Amino acid sequence: METVLSLTSLLAEYETPEYFFANVRQKEASALNRWNLFQTNLAKAVNILHLIYDTDFILGGYLAQYLQEEDISFLHNQIQQKTPFTEAHDFLLISKMPKHNISIGAALPFIQAFLNGPNI
Repeated sequence: METVLSLTSLLAEYETPEYFFANVRQKEASALNRWNLFQTNLAKAVNILHLIYDTDFILGGYLAQYLQEEDISFLHNQIQQKTPFTEAHDFLLISKMPKHNISIGAALPFIQAFLNGPNI
């Protein structure tokens, strides 16, 4: 998945994410084609993982700050076309803290244990 879902597979040489997504939002053909292919590959990966784990997915990392509702809708449509099962609810979310999502996720079990208090 890293080969088709990495930032280097999405951006052209010397292209910044800001420049790329500005072109995507302005509907520039080359950037839009690359973005649609990237999202299609992402939808395939999320669909496979969702079929295995049957849980919600939070899209974070370097792309989260650029994702918009139209991107999530595109991903949902792609997943619905590929999955053999219909979903009762949306299971894709955009991280609210894209720069720190890994460290927050790693700390979550300890935070939950602290909030739940000692087991007596």
